[in-house]
Amino acid sequence: MDKYYVIYVHYYDWGECLLINKDNGSTVELWDLPQVSPDNTHIVTYCGSLAYDVMPNGIQLFKITSNNVRLEWEYKIQNWQPGGVCWKNKNTLFVSKVVPDYISPTGKEIKTYVELNF
Repeated sequence: MDKYYVIYVHYYDWGECLLINKDNGSTVELWDLPQVSPDNTHIVTYCGSLAYDVMPNGIQLFKITSNNVRLEWEYKIQNWQPGGVCWKNKNTLFVSKVVPDYISPTGKEIKTYVELNF
């Protein structure tokens, strides 16, 4: 990741991170600060913004190669929001799963976690 600058950009009503290649200036838009996998081959980022339509709500996974970073998959979530993401190992993510009180079947916020394998 030493080939990239990470810049947080704050706009009027939302923000994002830009991953800028130091060699060629190419830019990748990320939903939030990148978290690099233990083997330095992937980046995960997330945004938990279920109630604010301007911001995305979900998880992104990027593949790091020798000359670029490309989106491998993007999981947009409709009925819960990620509260945090961390790497378990190079192929597994732990995601904090938050169901806000206003859509929860119990009327109370529900916090659990999801394990994603890829």
